[in-house]
Amino acid sequence: MEFRNYCIVIMGDTEGALPEIAKICDNKPKVLTSEGITICTFTSVADAKELEDYFTSLTRSFFLFQVGASNTGYNITNKKIHSGLFSEMESDLNDLKKMSDKLMWDIEDSFPKSGDTKEIPTVNLNLTTIKVKSKSKPRKDYYENLTEEERTDKVNEIIDKGYSNLSEFDKEVLELLKKVGKKG
Repeated sequence: MEFRNYCIVIMGDTEGALPEIAKICDNKPKVLTSEGITICTFTSVADAKELEDYFTSLTRSFFLFQVGASNTGYNITNKKIHSGLFSEMESDLNDLKKMSDKLMWDIEDSFPKSGDTKEIPTVNLNLTTIKVKSKSKPRKDYYENLTEEERTDKVNEIIDKGYSNLSEFDKEVLELLKKVGKKG
């Protein structure tokens, strides 16, 4: 496992984005938000492809950058905003390797060594579970652009859950697909 610093720029529908980011980050994210755009920096053990898949599955429009990578550049001319988003990451670039190494050593130390008969020690990673409640809304433009076959697959996928297992989001998607289907 390796900790990495990221910056994500979410555009368009940004409602509910912060709870989605909170689910995958390993620190308190730094956020700059305005109407139609959210910029957030955070640390995660997920790699860029995993994060790309995650945010794509949430039908987000975004740009994702690994901060400090040799193929990344960034600058915000307002130094207060730049410092608020990036100063902690810029000063901690060397600490990421130390954090990753320590996590791996702690995990390795939690397993008995060959010939050990002592009790397996418990590793306390001081992780906190945060439950964030937010209401996600289906994006109309996404469902309008589905082919007839994709809409049918989506309806079947939702219906297969069973009526009693449908979330409010599922019900909204079905209603939206019903309206889109009448137009098509």
